[in-house]
Amino acid sequence: MSRSAAEIESAFSEQIAAERKQGSRAYKRVLRRSLQRQQTREHKRGSFRFAALVLTLIATAVGVTIAMFETLYYVLVELSKIAAPFIPFLSEAIYRNLRLSNMAQSVHLLAYPQYHQESRDKALEEGMEGLQLVVSLGHALRKEHKLKVRQPLPRAHVVCTDAQLLNFLCHQDHLIADELNVKEVQFHEKQVEFVKFTIRPNFRVLVKKV
Repeated sequence: MSRSAAEIESAFSEQIAAERKQGSRAYKRVLRRSLQRQQTREHKRGSFRFAALVLTLIATAVGVTIAMFETLYYVLVELSKIAAPFIPFLSEAIYRNLRLSNMAQSVHLLAYPQYHQESRDKALEEGMEGLQLVVSLGHALRKEHKLKVRQPLPRAHVVCTDAQLLNFLCHQDHLIADELNVKEVQFHEKQVEFVKFTIRPNFRVLVKKV
C-alpha cells in the first residue's frame, strides 16, 4: 500500500523532530555531566584551599602556643628560685613539678637569679603600657555613656601624638578591637579633629577689672 506525499512528509518531519528531541536530551545530559564535573573540581579546589588555610592557622596557633608555654615555664622556674628564701616549701613544690632530668634535685641547690639588662625590651614595655592605657580609656568611655562591653560598636578612634607608640598600636589593633569589642580601630596623630575649643570669660574677675 503506497503512502501519499503528505504522509511521507509528516512521517519524515516526526522522525526529524524525534531525532532533534533525542539530540537535545543527549546534549542536556552531556551539559549536566560537564557542569557536575566542573562543580566537583571547584569543590575540590575549595576544599584544598580551606585545608591549606586550616593547616596554616593550626601551624600558627601551635607556634604561638609553644612560645606561650615556653615563656610561662621559664617564668615559673625563675619565680620558684626568687621565692625560695621566703616560701621554701611552696617554692620547692613548684620546682619539683617543673624540674627536668638534667636539672638540680632541689631549688635550694640553685644560684639566685641575676638581673639581665639585655633581656629587657623597654620598647615593648612602653608599647604595652600605652595599649593598656588605650583599653582603659575605652572602657571608661563605655562606662560613661552606659555602653556595655558585650554591645559591639562599629569603630574606635585612637589619637596619639607619639609616632613610635602610634606605630606600635597600629600593629596591635586586633588586641584593642578584641578588648573593646569594636569592629574597626582608626588611628590619628592630631587631636584637632576631635577637640573643640570654646573661650568662656571669668565674669567675676572681668567685672571687677572693667
